[in-house]
Amino acid sequence: MEGEVGVQIDSVVHSRWFSAARCDAPELKSPVFRVHGAQSTGMLDDTTQVWCCAFLPSPLHHHDGSAASSGKSGGKSSGKSSAAVASSSGAGAIVATGGGEVINFIDCSIMKPVQRFTCPGENFYVMSWTEMQTRAGQLTAKASHVLAAGGLTGDIQLIDYEQMVAFRLGGHSTYLTAIEFHPTQRSWLLSADVQGRVLLRNIALPDPDKSVLLSQFDAVGDATAASFTQRPFGGVGVAVGDNEGRIQVWDVATNTGVSKCAYKLNGKTSPHASLVDNIVCLGDDTYVSRGMDEGRLTVWQAVGAGSSRKVAVKAHLSWPKSDTYGMLLHAFPQSDGGAVVAAGCPNGEIFLYHVPAAHLSSSSSSSSSSSSSKKVPTLAPVRTIADVAKEYPTPVRQVALSADGKYLVAVNDSNLVSVWGH
Repeated sequence: MEGEVGVQIDSVVHSRWFSAARCDAPELKSPVFRVHGAQSTGMLDDTTQVWCCAFLPSPLHHHDGSAASSGKSGGKSSGKSSAAVASSSGAGAIVATGGGEVINFIDCSIMKPVQRFTCPGENFYVMSWTEMQTRAGQLTAKASHVLAAGGLTGDIQLIDYEQMVAFRLGGHSTYLTAIEFHPTQRSWLLSADVQGRVLLRNIALPDPDKSVLLSQFDAVGDATAASFTQRPFGGVGVAVGDNEGRIQVWDVATNTGVSKCAYKLNGKTSPHASLVDNIVCLGDDTYVSRGMDEGRLTVWQAVGAGSSRKVAVKAHLSWPKSDTYGMLLHAFPQSDGGAVVAAGCPNGEIFLYHVPAAHLSSSSSSSSSSSSSKKVPTLAPVRTIADVAKEYPTPVRQVALSADGKYLVAVNDSNLVSVWGH
């Protein structure tokens, strides 16, 4: 099933988040949830790390589904029927959060968890949404929201949100560092693990064993980061970063998924000299990424061709120096050609950046990775959200913004899910 899944956030919508340098106003104080430990411990559990969060892309037109049920994974779910929840909540109000052996679905419009999925023995690190056809609980194929989530065990749980049925997808033997659905081929799933195994598969539901391997990308070292990219002339590719600061990019054929290496960046040609913790595409061969312990985020673009290819660093985003691993970035393109970047910090704060279109254009001034950093502008966060950090100064693992700009969600190492709303 093809179609546009990626969301574009207009600068007007998100201007509400950039109206002040800091976000400490009482009316914006976040309600916090501790919902990822054992249900009996509740708010007493401050040790479970919550690693990932992602908003449900858009509401489906459907009838009320059956009550939540368990699937092939051995995981179990509880709560109100997801179809009923989705029909009663506002568009874009449902956010999934993953940590420990639990995935929670929280309705931000009523500030309450409405579904809970548990997979004993798992520790969820990464997740991604899509909309695809599935026969789960239906006599004929229909569109459903599907959440792919995985972590410690290497297994991927494919959760049909409308039916709240989960299916297990194997293929990895160690913990996962990335999961992402293709931006247009909605059933294509990219997954990477720490041993360097990076797979692109066409997912089949309700029988994941029938999923088809489209491409395997061989990382030189550990695959510490992986994501889909926007290649020039409308193509889609895959970028993989490793534990030595190397980055490889492959072109992926739109119809077949067959891949071909486009270029490799290492040593002086790479924007990073240390472990690549996260890499997110902002436009045609333009990225924001973080290198471990570098004390900044880097906006860069690959320019040139063949052996002459180099990195043009467009901007640095000020960010604390830290050796904390697993700090996931979140970025939205804007209609003005710029981008919004959201990043959690090791001290519990949240930085929101606006990267102007001028810094993403191939014609803008820039320098290669080996040039003097004095030529590269450093952008401060447009807004710092610090109210939760005052009481819970632990690393924020990921930040998510809803498509309509109404809600911002952050998850951290103190078993906290924080929700802000405008």
